[in-house]
Amino acid sequence: MKKIMKKITKKKFGEQGVSLMELMVAVSIFIIVISIAIGSFVQSIRTQRTALALISANDSINLSIEQMAREIRTGYLFCTASVPVTSSTASCNVLENDAFGDHELQFVNANGFTVRYRLNGANFALEKGIVDSVCLGGLLSPEGFCYKPITADNVKVSIFIVKLIHGGDLPEANPYPPRVTLIMAVTSKESDVEPLNIFTDIETSISPRCGQNGCPSDI
Repeated sequence: MKKIMKKITKKKFGEQGVSLMELMVAVSIFIIVISIAIGSFVQSIRTQRTALALISANDSINLSIEQMAREIRTGYLFCTASVPVTSSTASCNVLENDAFGDHELQFVNANGFTVRYRLNGANFALEKGIVDSVCLGGLLSPEGFCYKPITADNVKVSIFIVKLIHGGDLPEANPYPPRVTLIMAVTSKESDVEPLNIFTDIETSISPRCGQNGCPSDI
C-alpha cells in the first residue's frame, strides 16, 4: 500500500503545470488580439455610418436639385448679379456674387412669380425665395423675398455657384435659349461626419424650355 501511495505522490508532483509568467503572457496576447479585433469592428461601424450619412445627404440634395430643375426648365427672364435683366420686376443688382462667381439665381417661374435660389451661409442650406409679405416660417429679405430652406437638416452645402449663359432679356443680341449651370459641394451635417470634410462635388446644367425673352404665352 505504501509503495502504491509513493507512486501516486511522485506522479502528482512530477506533473508540469502553467507558471504565473506563462499565464500573464497568454492573457496579454489574448487582450491584444481582442483589442485589435474590437478596434477593427468599431472602425468598420464608423465607416458604415459615414457612408450611410453621405448617401443620405446626396439623396436629399438630389431631390432639391430636381425641385430647382423643374422650376428652371419652365422659367424665363433669368438673371444673376453679373448677368442682369432690365424688364424684370425685381432688380438683380442685389443678388450675391464674389470673385468666385454668382451665388444667387433669379427668374420668373411658370406661374408668373419672381423666384430666387441662394445659399444661406449661416446654416449652409439652399433656400428658395419668393415675394411674400407674410413670410410664415421663413426669412424675409429687405427686397420682400421670403426665403425658406429646400435642403434637409442633415445636408451641408458649402459651395453654391450659378453660371448663367445667354441670360437677360435681349434676344436680338443672343438668340439662344439660356443655360443654367449649378455647382455645389455637399456633405453631411452628422457630428461624426462633418469634421471629416468629405464633400461631394456636383455640377449640373439645365436648359429652360423657353427662349431668352421668355415664353410668348407667359409675357
